[in-house]
Amino acid sequence: MKAARVLGPGELHAHERFGPDVVNRGALLFSCEWDGGVFESGVMWGGIFRSGTFRGGVFWGGWWRGGAWERGFWHSGFGHDGRYRTRDDAPVTAPRESRGT
Repeated sequence: MKAARVLGPGELHAHERFGPDVVNRGALLFSCEWDGGVFESGVMWGGIFRSGTFRGGVFWGGWWRGGAWERGFWHSGFGHDGRYRTRDDAPVTAPRESRGT
């Protein structure tokens, strides 16, 4: 079994794609794609959250395409339905039929 890649505090990643084998524990992701894995803390600023679990941290100005929102701070962004959501209006988990790439 492959060990998870852990992103830690103080790291900055820009324009990268992260898959299901990644755990974010404090890094800043700028204009990145999150496609699986667990987001425990840190900041996702811009970019696309396609799938995975958001357990903590800040989501700011990105596009929520799918995944599970458990907790964290939703600053602003677009929900799976394309609707802009303001601060504290975190998305619910997208229905399966509306998930896409």
